[in-house]
Amino acid sequence: MIKDKNTAYMLFIAAVTIIWTLFDIAYSTLITHSGYSFRPGNLLEPLLVGIVLGYLLILRRGGDINDRLEEMRSVPGAVLLDVRSSDEFKAAHIPGAVSLPFDRIDEIAGVVPDKETPLYIYCLRGARSARAARILRSKGYTKAESIGGADKYKGGTVQ
Repeated sequence: MIKDKNTAYMLFIAAVTIIWTLFDIAYSTLITHSGYSFRPGNLLEPLLVGIVLGYLLILRRGGDINDRLEEMRSVPGAVLLDVRSSDEFKAAHIPGAVSLPFDRIDEIAGVVPDKETPLYIYCLRGARSARAARILRSKGYTKAESIGGADKYKGGTVQ
């Protein structure tokens, strides 16, 4: 399985472009009998579709939270960051999680001072954690990743 989202994204774009082009060739020759003539512009449409679909399906997706938590356990020094509100955290959270509500994300240095620390970020459904990961990466936390939402978490929680 490909774990690097950027590699998966590029492979997805290539696959969409190839499949679209093959379909275009088959349609042109078998259905319309007009023959297929390659022009560089023919690749623009499948490339754009691949880019948009790949972004929506791969890059924006944080992955399965359960798989990502399993991965996190093997990463030395990794921090599990819960960006839900304090009340949500108090009600129930994943064991070992550190609370830093999204509206206080600028206070990250007080929680995790080392910018090289691997951060696995979650919220309820994945939207806040995706935004938090982008913000943290822009602040120099290069290993900040959204792992999705706790609504898909299958393990036990603590209060």
